[in-house]
Amino acid sequence: MPSSRQNLEANRQPLMVDGAPLALMTGEELARAMDYKGVTSGFRAWCRKLNITPVPGRANVYDPKLVRIRLDASQGIEKGPSEEAYVEQAESLVEKRRKRRG
Repeated sequence: MPSSRQNLEANRQPLMVDGAPLALMTGEELARAMDYKGVTSGFRAWCRKLNITPVPGRANVYDPKLVRIRLDASQGIEKGPSEEAYVEQAESLVEKRRKRRG
């Protein structure tokens, strides 16, 4: 018999933002999707290398859209103008200052 937590997760409706579902993923989910055994030092190094960061203020929660953009960039896949704006928005103030200063 399923537990009450399993029932809640099975019946959970996605959060809707502007008519589209907002789906975030945990570090464990992202690690498994990228064939890591879990959130290991190797997984963290891979995230740093690709500049994949958690959602600001939420440790271990990732935005799949930002992950997709970073993966595309690492493979040389060009991004559209809306994705450029999304990445600009996701950059921290420190990252923007470092880019300006070179």
